[in-house]
Amino acid sequence: MKSTPILPSVEGGFVLPEDEYTDEQLEQIKLLARLVHAEARGEPYLGQVAVAAVALNRLKHPDFPDTLWEVVYQPRQFEVVANGSINMLPNNLAYQAALEALEGYDPTDGALFFWNPRKVPPSSWVWTRPVRLQIGEHVFAS
Repeated sequence: MKSTPILPSVEGGFVLPEDEYTDEQLEQIKLLARLVHAEARGEPYLGQVAVAAVALNRLKHPDFPDTLWEVVYQPRQFEVVANGSINMLPNNLAYQAALEALEGYDPTDGALFFWNPRKVPPSSWVWTRPVRLQIGEHVFAS
């Protein structure tokens, strides 16, 4: 995929130049942007790219489902699916972060998990994962 600017739509959301992407690519970009917006709005841009990269890293990993939709909607993986915020309209930054991750940028160097340490108790299993880095409010781990 090549980098293209996101164009503002009349509804106040953002649309991609549809003639540059297949329908499948458009659906993946939109889903990934929704995940980024729901999980990382308010985080630094690098943290938003990192959230998208985690979903894409899972897509490539044998322990996770084979489609982006299945990765995002896998039960008990992303709180934003359970609470419905995955359905919010993504902003421009979320689309840009999704596109950058889809183009191969991974600031996490392969992380498969992320969480907010202020919201996850120290007794949670996720703390057993090797931490790679922290960006903003999120810890990223393999």
